[in-house]
Amino acid sequence: MKRALCTVLVALLLVLPFFTGGTYYTNLASQILISALFALSLNLLVGYAGLTSLGHAGYLGLSAYTCGWLMVNLGWGHLAAGATALAATTVMAGIFGVIALRASGISFLMITLALGQILWAWPTGGPASPAATTASRA
Repeated sequence: MKRALCTVLVALLLVLPFFTGGTYYTNLASQILISALFALSLNLLVGYAGLTSLGHAGYLGLSAYTCGWLMVNLGWGHLAAGATALAATTVMAGIFGVIALRASGISFLMITLALGQILWAWPTGGPASPAATTASRA
C-alpha cells in the first residue's frame, strides 16, 4: 500500500508541469520540493544523528550559488549546472565533514557555525565585498 501511494505521488509530480498552465506553478512546486528536501536533511542530522548544526544552510546556499553562477556566467544548462553544483557541494561537505565530525556537543555546534560563516562569505566576498559595494552604488 505504501509503495503504491509513493508511485502515484511520483507519477502526479511528473505530470504536474503539463497541467499547471505556466511556469509560475512549476517554479512554486520546485521551490516547495527543494525546501522539503532541505528540511528532511536537517531532520536526518538533528533527529536521527543528534547533531545540531548551525551551518546547515551553507550547503544549500553554496549549491544554489554554484548552479546560478554556472548558468549565468558560463551559459550552462539546468542539468549540467545542477549536477556540477551537487558535485561541488558534496566535495565541500566532505572536507567540512572531516573537520566537524571530530567534535560533539557544543564544539560541533560552534564548528558548524564557523564553517557556515565561511560558506556565507566565501563565494561573493560577503556583504562588505568590493563587488557588493560597487553594485549598491549603481
